[in-house]
Amino acid sequence: MKKSALKRVFLGNLLAAAVLTGYAWAAEIESLNLPAGAVMPGTQIEFVSAGELSGSGMGALEGVGFAFTVPVQAVISVSGDGLVSITTPGPEMQVLPVSTATVPSTAPVFAAMAGAGLEPVMGAFYDFEPSGIQFSAPANIAFTFNPVGIDTATVAIYYYDGITWSSGTVYNQRISFNASGQAVIEGEIAHTSIYAVLMKKITPVPALSVTLNISPNVINLNSQGESITANLRAENTGGACFRSDAIKISAVNGQALAEPISAQANKGKGHNSYTVECGSIAVKFSREAVIAVLPANTVSNIAVTGVFDDGRVFSAEDAVRTVKPRRMARGSGGRFEHRRRACFDAPAGALKHDADLYVLSVEGDKAGNEALKKAAAKAKLLARRGYAYEFGPDGSTFDKALTISLPYDADDKSPGKIAIACWNENGKLWEVLPSRFDANARLVKTDVVHFSQYQVIVASYTVSAPETVKGFRASEYINVSASLADQTFKLGEVYVYPNPAKGGKVPVFHVEVGLADTVKIRVYTVAGQLAHDTTLTGTPQVIGSAYAYEYAWEGRIASGVYYYTIEAEKSGKKIKSKGKFAVVR
Repeated sequence: MKKSALKRVFLGNLLAAAVLTGYAWAAEIESLNLPAGAVMPGTQIEFVSAGELSGSGMGALEGVGFAFTVPVQAVISVSGDGLVSITTPGPEMQVLPVSTATVPSTAPVFAAMAGAGLEPVMGAFYDFEPSGIQFSAPANIAFTFNPVGIDTATVAIYYYDGITWSSGTVYNQRISFNASGQAVIEGEIAHTSIYAVLMKKITPVPALSVTLNISPNVINLNSQGESITANLRAENTGGACFRSDAIKISAVNGQALAEPISAQANKGKGHNSYTVECGSIAVKFSREAVIAVLPANTVSNIAVTGVFDDGRVFSAEDAVRTVKPRRMARGSGGRFEHRRRACFDAPAGALKHDADLYVLSVEGDKAGNEALKKAAAKAKLLARRGYAYEFGPDGSTFDKALTISLPYDADDKSPGKIAIACWNENGKLWEVLPSRFDANARLVKTDVVHFSQYQVIVASYTVSAPETVKGFRASEYINVSASLADQTFKLGEVYVYPNPAKGGKVPVFHVEVGLADTVKIRVYTVAGQLAHDTTLTGTPQVIGSAYAYEYAWEGRIASGVYYYTIEAEKSGKKIKSKGKFAVVR
């Protein structure tokens, strides 16, 4: 092949010439200043390290030997994007960036990366040309990349052999950082081919999670009991198990307890002085000790903390209700007032049957529930004020409207924009109720025919009026304000609440169709048998800015899933809807 480089050096009386034939370095004797036959013509020398050649020869005269060194200049070749270079002992190389954007056929190359659990650090891999060149001594390659967001401990230069990627044939790899903060990874190779900077794909490890369910979640202060159970379930523990001796109630409503309440000792197979349970565990706490740290007539958030047997700690929360109910007999009326002045007034004949009624202040709730309420208020441009109050049992319905009253802050300067909103658990939204305010008592009032969770809100528009007439009833207020509701015969929200109806709670149908002549409700079992039907007539309630028919399906209802159809009719025009709900006894 053509000689592409020439270096001359005098070695005593010998002039040697270093030549590059093809891409293999060798040296030949070019001329002699010795007697004829003193040195064997054609003496060869080989490349031994970057930057120099060395060799030896044999003199014919008296068998005299010799040795010499020939300096060679290194050549640096750089890719077109300036990010990759190769240093070779003389020959200039081509460094070509290749990506799927420029060469579609490279898809198998990237597929091989993914198959090996690797992903590219840079936007391309690089082909060093001509391919297949073998170096007698290693050539140095260097890649420059942005290290932001990269775990450099998992980064290496990899070689592609046409089937797989490997880093074992790239020697002496090291990473440094230049003055611009860029990372530079270097290595030594023995031949040209395709190379790339890759990193190991890190599969995210699912986070450890622990859920808590406290039983009972309604603690009746008028009843007796010995313990309260905390049911804990863990996921992604990596084989770790609960330590029963380390589980404690550590906080209530975000406030750490001065003396955390420890779980009672479990019986069963022990691990030293305590038991371990994997996956889930049920531990009991003294009912007396728990009640002592919970305020009465509240919804409170309880935090339970603990330790796994591998030393990792956990925390989980659940909301519980502490109630001190008042017994009201069917046909009677009366008032129940919370210590924070929230109350309800039940007229005679409102209750369908004897019931234990209560009012709770929601002072702590699960983070997920609170986030939903916050987002729902923001969506309707409502500002929540004070505590939410739960009137219960939740879902109770009445033959006559009850008046509920909630306190509002004297700092609110626009009482006309203050109202009571009902939390719609099924729709996850706040429904603003027609309200009136008592400026002297600092109370907002509304009438309801079912119990739920209510809170004072401040709207961006006028929603209430002053209560100036003695004996003014909410039903009168509703009649006055009903003109504000949309009377159009059209389909709005249709649902059943609570869904599922648990623990004896009555399923209530909520149907928004404006003003209708009739609303027919039919309920079917999963086998398609008719379980219940009824027809509603008359004027619906005004709930928020809509007319809504509400119907409570009472009686002994078997547990199961039910399907319902709604058919509303007005002046021959019909609106239909359907859905399903569940009952759990």
